[in-house]
Amino acid sequence: MGRPGFEFYSSCVELPRLLEQAVPRPRSVGSPDGGALLSLAAHCLMVHEGFTVVDHAAHKRTSIFNPPAGWNSSLAGSSGEPVTVGKCDQRKQWVFEYKYGSCGQFIMYCTLHDETGKMFVHARQADNEDNLQVLGLRLSHYIPQVDSHSSWDEVLVEEELLYDMFMEYIVRPLVGFAALGLQVCGRTPEPELRLGHRPSPEAQGRSSIDDSADMFYDSMDEDADEDLLVSRRPVLSRHSSGLDPKLVYMLNRTPPSLMLSIVLVTSAAATTAVLWAWRR
Repeated sequence: MGRPGFEFYSSCVELPRLLEQAVPRPRSVGSPDGGALLSLAAHCLMVHEGFTVVDHAAHKRTSIFNPPAGWNSSLAGSSGEPVTVGKCDQRKQWVFEYKYGSCGQFIMYCTLHDETGKMFVHARQADNEDNLQVLGLRLSHYIPQVDSHSSWDEVLVEEELLYDMFMEYIVRPLVGFAALGLQVCGRTPEPELRLGHRPSPEAQGRSSIDDSADMFYDSMDEDADEDLLVSRRPVLSRHSSGLDPKLVYMLNRTPPSLMLSIVLVTSAAATTAVLWAWRR
């Protein structure tokens, strides 16, 4: 279970069952350090929330949760040909590409740092450099033992916490910021899907964003789990906000607590000035 302060979305999500649809047996992943296992879990969460896999290799897919061909060295296609996404390189980085309805393409990078035992998840919108969300995960919190287990239930722990953090710091701000960009451009996102609910197969590829204004929020939380190493909250776009670039930069970099103090001090000063002018 997660720590107090987290809003749980995972009551109906069984991540091991999703992983079984992606790769039936965890031992076939071939992950001596657990990095591929955790990156596959992140991939399943993206698909569960309505993202559709972009697979550049021509092969038969048995489930929407199947990772792209060549995503891991032990699961590479029979042709052995390199692919541009979904590959595992020497830096232990796993890359997945997705589509999300009218929001276009998204790319997720899962990079494992051997020295620290931490994995960084970077998810970004392909055509919007400002829409980048980052989450740091301590590998041992979710994959405590890397053995040849025969069941995903034996491999993954704290799956509810993983799902809640992924929703809080990756999916909701990523999709919310993309939806806001569509509204700025005068396009209306379709309302077929809701975040936190598994999409029906016929709805795949027609994702929508509901309550997009509510999802565009500050995702930083002082009570966040200690393995949350990095989180970049959604920011105002200097291209679409219509504000001065310097002002946008200042607003995006100002911590919420400091911003509140500035607002309170400014309000107090304005009130004092009004009272002083009235008394004169």
